Formats: sequence, C-alpha cells, structure tokens
Amino acid sequence: MSTRPPTILVIDPDQESYNTIESVLGIQNRVLFVPNGRTAFDLPQTQSIDLIFISQVLNGSQGITLLESFKKEYPSIPIIFFVENPTADAILSAFRSGAREVIKKPLDERELLDTTHKIIALIADHKTKRKKNRLKKRNNHLSETHVFQGNGGGLFKRIFQKFNHNGGKKSNDIGEFQNEPHTVVEEVKKQKLVSETTVDIERQKISLRIEEIKSLSELVQAFFFGNFRFRLKDQVIDNWPSKKGKSLFAYILFHHERRIYRDILMDTFWPKTNPDSARNSLNVALHSIRRVLQAASPASEFIIFKDECYYLNPQVEIWSDVDDFRKIWRNAQNIELNKGLSSAVSEYERAAQIYRGEFLEDEIYDSWSALDRENLKEIYLVILDKISEFYVLSKKHSEAIGLCEKILEKDNCREDIYRRLMLAYYRIGQRDKAIKQFQKCVEVLKDELEVKPSSETIHLFEQLKRDSLITKN
Repeated sequence: MSTRPPTILVIDPDQESYNTIESVLGIQNRVLFVPNGRTAFDLPQTQSIDLIFISQVLNGSQGITLLESFKKEYPSIPIIFFVENPTADAILSAFRSGAREVIKKPLDERELLDTTHKIIALIADHKTKRKKNRLKKRNNHLSETHVFQGNGGGLFKRIFQKFNHNGGKKSNDIGEFQNEPHTVVEEVKKQKLVSETTVDIERQKISLRIEEIKSLSELVQAFFFGNFRFRLKDQVIDNWPSKKGKSLFAYILFHHERRIYRDILMDTFWPKTNPDSARNSLNVALHSIRRVLQAASPASEFIIFKDECYYLNPQVEIWSDVDDFRKIWRNAQNIELNKGLSSAVSEYERAAQIYRGEFLEDEIYDSWSALDRENLKEIYLVILDKISEFYVLSKKHSEAIGLCEKILEKDNCREDIYRRLMLAYYRIGQRDKAIKQFQKCVEVLKDELEVKPSSETIHLFEQLKRDSLITKN
C-alpha cells in the first residue's frame, strides 16, 4: 500500500559501520541507527521496519542473544547479522538463531549493497500483487474521470485553448466553433471579449501566485526539536485546528522531500478506523490546516494532492532544524575523518546547539514520531560523546563533566561515560566524586542490565582509590 523507501534498523555501536551503511544505503533507504538493543527492541511495535542489521558485539550485551529475541518477537522481519570473527560456529549459530544472511566486519560495500538489495527485492515481491491491484483500481478511476472531462470540457476551457492556440492574439473568426451547438456559438459571440479579459486576469493571478511563492522561499521555517513550531513570514503559526491536525501537518512537513500516499496518512493517524471514516477525517483535518496556512499567506498553496499523494508545494523552500542538524553532523564526521577530532569539534558543537530538546516533545504519544525521536537522540548522544572526549583531552574537565552528565541523563548505562566522568573529577581534584561515579555505575549496570563493570572500569577504580593514577594530561 506504500511507496515509502525501505526502513532499515541498524543496531551497532561501531562508528565505522555507521559511515559505511550511511554512504552505501542512506540515499535509497531510510536508515535508523541505535547503538544498543535495549532501546531498539520495542521500535518495531510502533514503526514499520523492513530489515534489521544486528552486530555480533554490542554495548552491554551479545548480538546473538538480541538476534534470538528479535526473531522470537518479530519473526517476519528479516535480519542480517554482522560477525567480526566469522568462524564456522559463529556463522552456524547466527543462522540457527534466525539470521537471513551473515556479513563479515569490517563491512565490504559491495557485499553490503548486494545482500541488502537481494533481501529488499524479496520483501517487495510479496507486496507486488497487492500493489498492482491498488494501482489498477486507481487507474480505472482516473480513466473514468478523464472520459467524463473529455465529453464536457467546459466552454471556458475551449475558449482558453482557442486563445492559446492563436498565441494570445485576438481573433474575430468564430468559424472554428461552427461545429458546436447553436447555443454555444451564440454564447461565444456574447462572451468573446469577456473570455479574453478573463484570460488576462487569470494570467495576472498566476504571476502574483508565483511571486508570492518566491517570496516564501526564505521565510518558511520548521522547528521539530522540543515543541513543534512553524514560522511563516516571521509569524509563528500556533492556531492549529486540533492536536491531530498539528501532528498531521508536522508529519507532512517532516517528510517534505517526498510524496506521501493518502493511505499511509490514514493508516498512521486513524489506524483503527474504517477506510471511509479515516478518509473523511483526513479530508477534514487537511481542510482545516489549509485554512490556517491561507490565513497567513492567502495567495499560496502549500499542500498539494495528486495521484493519491499529498506533498508540500516543491516551489516552497523549507528550512528545518532537523535537516540542519543532520547536515552539520555529517559535515563534522567528514572533517574528523580527514583532519581529526580537534578540527571537527566546532561543527559538533554547532550541531549540539540546534538540539534544543527531543524530537517533537509535545507529540510524544504519537507512534509515528517514536523511531525518529530515538534515532535523533542517539545521534545527539554521539555528538556529546565526541565533544566531551575532546574536552577531556584539552583539559576542559569541568565542561566535559557537564556533557557526560547530559549523556547519562538520556542513557544511564554508558559505562564508558562513567569512566570519563571518573577521570574528569579526579583531574580537577575531586577524587571522592570520582569514586561515587564508580559506585553509581555498579548499581545502574546491576539494576538495568544485570551485569558487572568491565575489567577496564574496575582497574580505573582501583587506581583512583589508591590515588595512584598516572594522568596523561
């Protein structure tokens, strides 16, 4: 029923894997990254996931265990398993646990692309018949509509075509309409001047609309981090017809680079309603949204419906804080890859400033936003991780402490961040707080994951306790 790009969920903390997958699959697929299984496990319950990648090595858990859990809970979703040590036992164990394919790490781009395309093609194959039936029904409907329009056409339409055929020049020749009924010929004689004037007026309206849309290109802004905000012509639009209408517009705006089938909107916002009621509710909501937008910009048409799809007018440029956030983050990654972390940190800091709160905090109970909210939060945590790492290396320990605490507020099982906090506190002379961070780490890992700290964390604690840590900075 949907023409959306395939959604691939990647559970892998490895930055190198992320870069490879994003560059190879990110253009034609919607790729969502989550570094650990704890936050990823519930996502397929609220989002449509087509394919899952799971790494053999994860933060705080084994990938093979997560693979077994996913196949038990979501048996219809195919899973590709990434193996760092492709022994015969490891591969056999992965297939026995339900993996569709096994790929060796580090990832080979060609193998990744070929394997993914093969599985996605199989998935699409199962949906082909249903899709063809829907398209056939829609085409039949369109054909009937075109026949009806061809038989009628309308007087003004014929006059307009005649006018355009003559290159916009006036014509005194009515002969070309002699095959029309007598009433039509008489009507043409009466309305000839009116029609020409009407054409001029219509052209003026079109010109005004084009100018209006051009003027909007730098004035339409969408803010998704924190509470949703939409700014048009320096005016914040907040008089939405309903909470559902606001969320619906946010959905269309967030996906402004693609067309969205009406059925997808119906399934997303009225999933438990019969099709006729859902279609009616969608029409009412969109009508109310259009009224709000036209009140701010009367000459502009923002939401277009064509070929069973809704989409934003492509002539209207949309600035989005999420788009900006991702753009700056990717630029920072490229800079770090080529020049190192110290050169990239300013871009990471710019991206962090844009993240003013979680994605659509005021729409937290809308299922459609859950997966993107989690994915954007994970990107934000990666950014804070990079910045705090640089701060520790640069002896900005107080700043590093603040960032590490932010990370733990959103993911309190990050053992590596506890170690960084322990080091930062120790280096500013607060050994007691460093030891308390270790104790907190032990409690959280036991309560949340039922595991003990790693030998690396315990070794650091022993050094702090004896006050025998040799610092490198």
